[in-house]
Amino acid sequence: MTLDLIDGKLLYMLDCNARQSLSVIAKKLRVSRSVILYRINRLKSKGIIKGSFAEVNNFALGFLSFRICIKLGNFSSTQEESLIRFVRQQKNIMWFSRVLGSWDLDIVFMAKNLSAFIAFKEELFLRYNNMFDDADISILSRMYHYPKNYLANTKRDIIEKRVIEETMHTQIDDIDVHILSLLASDAQMTIIDLAEKTGIAVNTVMKRMRSLEKSGIILGYRLLLDTNALGYQINKVHIVLKNYSQETYKQFLYYCESKSSVIYIDQYLGGADFEIELHLKNDSEYILFIEDLEKHFSKIIKSKIFIKFYKVYAFRYLPYMD
Repeated sequence: MTLDLIDGKLLYMLDCNARQSLSVIAKKLRVSRSVILYRINRLKSKGIIKGSFAEVNNFALGFLSFRICIKLGNFSSTQEESLIRFVRQQKNIMWFSRVLGSWDLDIVFMAKNLSAFIAFKEELFLRYNNMFDDADISILSRMYHYPKNYLANTKRDIIEKRVIEETMHTQIDDIDVHILSLLASDAQMTIIDLAEKTGIAVNTVMKRMRSLEKSGIILGYRLLLDTNALGYQINKVHIVLKNYSQETYKQFLYYCESKSSVIYIDQYLGGADFEIELHLKNDSEYILFIEDLEKHFSKIIKSKIFIKFYKVYAFRYLPYMD
């Protein structure tokens, strides 16, 4: 579907804050509220807006994110279906996707301790190691998330980002967990519906949401978008640096942050220095990005790994919580 400028700006604004009122958006876009509602419903019917979710800082809840990248060997379709079903059924899976490039599977598992991850990893390999040619394990240390400026066709002159990283753990009770779980699956759920589903007063729901936001557990409210339906591909490039100074390191990060196509920059212990996720229309744009990156930073780039996501089996910010 081809978006016009109003559609693009509407998606951009909702992805920055999915809970903002339609009246506020209508005022900013200088159209009526009914026009905004019509466009949202049309974008949903076209499969572009798939839903919404609360962006949760799982570090603040005491979770670690372990990633397994897997290179597949020979296998049957029955074995592949069994593997996909097994991983998807795990309650602590944050991300599970099929990729093209140096790896075939990308799995992120959240757990509060190493033993829980080891139990999952050992069962995974015990069941399916005959399908695996290679695997690599790393631990998420920091994630930068940037707004989707490309939707509104705007340059990223001012760097705005949400940082997900190790922070002081915050204790929450069962009611907070219930609110989080509801917002993680529908960030646009009304306060009245949240109160009804949790069995607490509206004012109490509002107070608890403000507390979750203030403590840095809820970082924001975003749209779940089908990037393919928008005409964009999700690509990643893993960069390992060499011979860099503090200054060139900062320059490299700022260069990537300034590109409107860059949506995430991840850093993993045991992984590359920078893992850059880009939303681009085609391979030509991907090549141009890489060529320009090398033009500016070839002296400090040691190696690159290219990945393209093409099928997402699971995605969630909030794991199963006892």
